[in-house]
Amino acid sequence: MSDSHRPVTRFALLPAAALILLSTITYAPSLVPERLWDDNELVFNNAHVRRPGGLTQLWTSGELLDYYPLTWTSFWAEWRLWGENPVGYRATNLALHALATLLLWRVLLRLGVPAAWFGAALFAVHPVCVASVAWISQRKNTLSMVFFLLSALAWIRASAATAADDAAAAPPKPIGSASRSRGSKAGAGQLSAGQVGGTWGWWVLSIAAYAAAMLSKVSVVMLPAVLLAIRFVQRGRFARRDVAAIAPFVVIGAILAAVGVHYQQANAIGTEIVRPEGLLSRIASVGWVVWFYFRTALLPTDLAMVYPRWDVNPAQLMHWLPLAALVAALLLQWRARHGLVGRAPLFATAYVIVILAPVLGLASMAYSRISLVSDHLQHLAIPGVTALAAWGLGTALRGAAAARSAALVAATGVLIVFGGLTWQRAALFGVQERLWEENVRRHPQAWMAHQNLGAVRLIAGRLDEAEPHIRKAIELRPGFGAAHANLGVLRARQGRIADAKSALNEAIRLNPRHAAAHRSLGELARSEDRHSDAAASFARVVELSPHDTSAYNALGASLVAAGRAAEAVSVLRTATRQDPLGATIRFNLGYALELTERIDDAIAEYREAVRLAPQDHASWHRLAVLLATRSGATEADVAEAMECSTRAVERGGENEAEILYDHSCLLAMLRREAEARSFAERAYRVARARGDAVQIARIEAEIPGIREALAPERGSATQPADAAWGSTQPAEAGSESSQQP
Repeated sequence: MSDSHRPVTRFALLPAAALILLSTITYAPSLVPERLWDDNELVFNNAHVRRPGGLTQLWTSGELLDYYPLTWTSFWAEWRLWGENPVGYRATNLALHALATLLLWRVLLRLGVPAAWFGAALFAVHPVCVASVAWISQRKNTLSMVFFLLSALAWIRASAATAADDAAAAPPKPIGSASRSRGSKAGAGQLSAGQVGGTWGWWVLSIAAYAAAMLSKVSVVMLPAVLLAIRFVQRGRFARRDVAAIAPFVVIGAILAAVGVHYQQANAIGTEIVRPEGLLSRIASVGWVVWFYFRTALLPTDLAMVYPRWDVNPAQLMHWLPLAALVAALLLQWRARHGLVGRAPLFATAYVIVILAPVLGLASMAYSRISLVSDHLQHLAIPGVTALAAWGLGTALRGAAAARSAALVAATGVLIVFGGLTWQRAALFGVQERLWEENVRRHPQAWMAHQNLGAVRLIAGRLDEAEPHIRKAIELRPGFGAAHANLGVLRARQGRIADAKSALNEAIRLNPRHAAAHRSLGELARSEDRHSDAAASFARVVELSPHDTSAYNALGASLVAAGRAAEAVSVLRTATRQDPLGATIRFNLGYALELTERIDDAIAEYREAVRLAPQDHASWHRLAVLLATRSGATEADVAEAMECSTRAVERGGENEAEILYDHSCLLAMLRREAEARSFAERAYRVARARGDAVQIARIEAEIPGIREALAPERGSATQPADAAWGSTQPAEAGSESSQQP
């Protein structure tokens, strides 16, 4: 029995398991701990995702780049499960893709598409889908696809249940049929009470799923048009109740689309002109975009993360040919809809165009600054192409025996080839540097690929390998501020400080809201001990990125270094409210509180810091110092200080002269003289080896004769004096003996 005639109320386990297995095997190479492109910005460094109380902000904040609250919520929930580990997020994307594959199979079955399983399997292993499944921040695609297909399936079920309610209506017919069925089965005109209830249930489910899809990604907004088209194709006409049934979808879509456009324009685009081309250029480019997507869907052999941006000139007649060819193809398919070919090609082509309407370039979107096309933008269109392939296979299977055999061999070959390509591409998405290397090899004019490859190598410290790609990105896109910012960082690491400042200032001139450039200027100022200037730069970062806790932390550290500890306390308090789990912030806040002589508050922050990061020796050390030296310290305080100091030494402090010597001082306070002398000598050796002039002077002042005692001709040991425990200043926030701000 063919797929299209198999009872759809029974979920066939074996074909379903095969689809899941196909998805899992082909994407297995992507299950690695790698982060791509904007994964850090949107997920791992997203303060709302990290904060326990950030869930409300993910639904209500007006500062997010896009309004995808359900997608953000999935990341928020997963942060509690996987934390910083990318593998869990990638596995969730894969699970969602497998679920979407199953739903697509059921949708195609319900639509009467022959060889429906093949259409779903082809979607499962399609190489274009890698850009959505193996890229964590594209969760919006995998999640919205599940709800998109669930809404379609529920709508089709509701349509099937109501078809019999119209005595004049023919039974639903397959999408691929060429003509209307003339007969109906007995009893088709009777609708039971159970069917009526079921109809309402499926309809409500379809609406709810559509709303969930829109809350995952607003580009699914065109689904209502697809649903109406399905009903029209199945019945050959529209009924008044169809308009009423689709109305809630239109209302939901209009509202959420308006919200989504507002977020894109206000937060992702801002004042930048991402599509400087005029209306005629945008219209002409539609043909380019659609044919590009059909080509990559049918022949996915030259895929890339980023494609070069086309220059479509409406004044050149040749640039209109793709659009003219698209219109001609639609007209030919329309004329052939009642012939041998039937309606399937027309429906598939129309589906691709309609569902991609929001991303065809007529409306501005942030990604348009990079390219007019992308694999992840066509994710919703792939089921239309694979459904057409399934229809073609099903048609061939109805032919002669030789044709059937050839069709099965061809279909199997396509699955194997596509699966192999997807396997290779999934592996490529597992190593970011290789991904961008392959991108610039295939498309050397893709400026963003050069920018990202340069950034990856810059982060890795391979400056000579990073520079050519950063400079190439600037050559291809001189007005791109981020490339100039990366050049500034590169020059700073090369020691060319004047050139670094020039590049960073150019980045800010091109884009005054480029937070990373302001941050880099702040880091440069801090490295030159211009702490007030550093604080001004970090304050600008905080203004531009009010939920970036690392910016608050850097600002607080700079304020402390500039002698403005009271201001630092206020800034760092804000940071702890945004990221209560930030151990580094707690440490720096504790230090700022020390400087303002709020010792009990400082102790409380250090306690929280060691709870959050028990391996951090700097926090244990400062906690020990304050416990032992605070006013009215008790024996219990000293005992706890000894325990904290021991942990500081054991957890990394053995290479810090200050920590070793403070430990010696505490031992001396407890009259453990031999141990105290041993640690003092260790501290002195470390200080000498590292050229720590402050600690050398301190130890020599407090232990007379230690220089001579530890000289090559070792003299007699002298007992340590009553050393001043914790007499040096606390380690500066962000120094070698503390966590970096």
